[in-house]
Amino acid sequence: MAARKTTKKAPAKKTAAKKTAAKKTAETPLQKAKRLAAEAEEKAAELEKAAAEAEAKAAELEQKNTELEQSLPEEDVQITIKHGISRSHQMSVPASTTIGQIIQEPDLRAVLAYGENVKAIVNGCTISETEKVSALGENPVINIESQSNSKA
Repeated sequence: MAARKTTKKAPAKKTAAKKTAAKKTAETPLQKAKRLAAEAEEKAAELEKAAAEAEAKAAELEQKNTELEQSLPEEDVQITIKHGISRSHQMSVPASTTIGQIIQEPDLRAVLAYGENVKAIVNGCTISETEKVSALGENPVINIESQSNSKA
């Protein structure tokens, strides 16, 4: 049997050249900060692009929603209009009808016998003439009253 030769290797020592190379590849705090800032700017640009795309998509969906709403048949709302103690009239109007359109209706003025200077009241609250009847709830009762002429 042949005897094996074993040799011990001397521990590797870093040469001066290797130490210098390691120092050169190490990142200084300033370099690290600059690198991180550049990465943050890239991420911010990506997020801005994604936000712009999301806004464009939202606008597109809103447009489609508006088109769909306009294509649907409009529902009628049953309303009751009162003037004075004993006069009332029930009618059905499209949901998009405004209070102002109802108040200005000549046939309704003739039936309920009210004048030009009036206001609409629902549940004790004066309602703007631009308010749509669809916002007043189901089967609203609209009281027509004369507006008082007051000076502040």
